[in-house]
Amino acid sequence: TDRLRTLVTLGRCAGLHYSGHGDPHFLTMEDGRGLTHFVRTQTLAKLLGGGSGAAGGSALGLRFVFVSACFSQAAASCFVDAGVPAVVAVTHSGRLSDGAAHTFTRAFYL
Repeated sequence: TDRLRTLVTLGRCAGLHYSGHGDPHFLTMEDGRGLTHFVRTQTLAKLLGGGSGAAGGSALGLRFVFVSACFSQAAASCFVDAGVPAVVAVTHSGRLSDGAAHTFTRAFYL
């Protein structure tokens, strides 16, 4: 989470691909010790700051975000609200199988 905060807030991250576990209210990430850290969507929204930046990107420099997780719509909305012009996520409010996520991700990037 600290690395994400640093990269995003310094504007050094134009694209972000998150692949992990999600819940309607949080995404899971690792902390500096490799332990699970639950990042609530409210916290993610605060981190991203909300509000659009110049040149069609977010105020943070992010131009593309791919969220591959169960229940990722709430997290994706945080990126959209922050002004990220391209966000890919699951709109289905349920679980996403690992196989389906892998297949879609592979086809998307090829």
